[in-house]
Amino acid sequence: MKRIFLALLMLALLAGCAAKPVAAPPGETKTAAADTAVQTWPRQVKDADGKMIEIKAKPMRIHTLSVGYDEITMRLVGPERFAAVGTSTVNPAYSNIAEQAKQVKAQIGRKSEDVLAAKPDLVVASPFANKDLVKQLKEAGLTVVVTDLQDSMDGHAANIRYLAYLYGEEAKGEALVKEVNDRLAKLDAVVGKKAQRPKVMSLSDTLNAPGQNTTMDGIIRRAGGVNAAAEAGIKGWQIISLEKVVELKPDVIIVTDHQVGQKDIGAELMAQPSLQSVPAIKNHKVISMPGRLVSTLSPWNVRGAEELAKLLWPEDFKDVQFADFK
Repeated sequence: MKRIFLALLMLALLAGCAAKPVAAPPGETKTAAADTAVQTWPRQVKDADGKMIEIKAKPMRIHTLSVGYDEITMRLVGPERFAAVGTSTVNPAYSNIAEQAKQVKAQIGRKSEDVLAAKPDLVVASPFANKDLVKQLKEAGLTVVVTDLQDSMDGHAANIRYLAYLYGEEAKGEALVKEVNDRLAKLDAVVGKKAQRPKVMSLSDTLNAPGQNTTMDGIIRRAGGVNAAAEAGIKGWQIISLEKVVELKPDVIIVTDHQVGQKDIGAELMAQPSLQSVPAIKNHKVISMPGRLVSTLSPWNVRGAEELAKLLWPEDFKDVQFADFK
């Protein structure tokens, strides 16, 4: 009898343990089954330093130190769960969600006193955030997660799933991942068939060009172009000379749209005597694109790739209307 009693007790304990869901860490939330763990707290996540950060409860007052993260967060949780947004996020020159962000009452700068005053229960920082600010916020006792996410077109699914896990919104995260993948698949279905692709170069007003391992490189490739800088072995963002532009012979040059008071980069390049032999200049293929689509660390880069594809392949996309992320 004693043995039977002990066996029954063990079965009851095991059943109780099995009934308690365990939150799946980022990277393991790709199936519908993982959504059953969405409300399981506390949960832990590894930050950029390799430390495990505990999120004690579902965060309801979120603040991020990145416009791109704000754009993802807005899709996952809506304005009601923001403690504050950065001032750049309400500026349409830099942000793709400026109008939605204006619904958040607290619009603050990147000062520790401003962030503390907003009383967030979770702060999310990108690897590019000000390290002194992050240190001050941690020392003040805030829960701060510094992500180890990459500035890459190919990293959107991981970025989304990571933030969705932090917020307890895995199902919404998976819906956004699916939308991103579906839109990229539609692009690939058209431009993937192109045998001859134009050489494309992106240039800033200081002749800073993105090469390999940059978001812009991914945008150019997914739009059906060849990144002339990456092809030449340039890695990251590098300042190049006018002579280098002539040497690389891009068919298309991309500049981001200029703001009030900023130089018209495209016009200056078109007027540069030393560039007149460059195919992009000779054939008037200097294209202006919204900077907010190509500089952000969010799925809005996909919109940048879609817009560039329309410019590179106008006949293929003449009847296509690409929608914004909602």
